[in-house]
Amino acid sequence: MNWDWETVRSRITDYRHQELPHRDFTQAAVLIPILMDPDPHLIYTQRAQHLKHHQGQVSFPGGRVDGQETPLQAAVREAHEEIGLEADQIEIIGRIDDVYSPLGYHIHCYVGQIIDWHEKLNLDEVESVLRVPFAQLFDHANHETKPWYRNEEINVHYYHFSQGTVWGVTGWMTRILGLVASGESMGNEGYRF
Repeated sequence: MNWDWETVRSRITDYRHQELPHRDFTQAAVLIPILMDPDPHLIYTQRAQHLKHHQGQVSFPGGRVDGQETPLQAAVREAHEEIGLEADQIEIIGRIDDVYSPLGYHIHCYVGQIIDWHEKLNLDEVESVLRVPFAQLFDHANHETKPWYRNEEINVHYYHFSQGTVWGVTGWMTRILGLVASGESMGNEGYRF
């Protein structure tokens, strides 16, 4: 697949995301950072090993929506706190569908192009940053699905790449982004509880 940035960017910008109903879930938000290097790369964080939850897992920068902030403000704040991204280094180019997590989070997903960034990690939260080229990440040979161990009717998406594996809720967000960026149909897939 050709990952021409202008085409990909246009597809993300034009995508009409599905905003899920506000159940009694904790509101959260992520930034899905895309860095041109020179081709599009997704930026993931590898969570620190000493964290209480999800230690060592690969995820996007993000977290809970605090107080009166909007989900977008939370995504940008978390990206700054975790990997040192300043607001003026992020150009929000669109959104992908909201997702619910099995831990009771309603996650709002913002896609941003990263401009002139030099990583500055918060080692209390993040062990490393992973830069994964679209061409490698979205190669069909690197993607698989497996039934979720808690509910076999739910397929979990796994993306394998040279630095690690993305799965679970982050795998589902990656799946949505890959379908939107490639212009493929979402079909009847889902990772919503």
